[in-house]
Amino acid sequence: MVIAVISAVWVTASAGLALVVGRGIRQADEHAPYTDHLVGLPAELTVADVLGASSARVSH
Repeated sequence: MVIAVISAVWVTASAGLALVVGRGIRQADEHAPYTDHLVGLPAELTVADVLGASSARVSH
């Protein structure tokens, strides 16, 4: 019986914590700027996209 109660409390607490963490992640994602390719960044970001024209130059 004790194991059943501990298991039930554990499942309830972990489900509640998962909901709180999930909500926090969703809220942070809503407020974060520049999180997807729809705001001007390409969907597949490459080194050339980040470095631009300077990536062709070799530095010693």
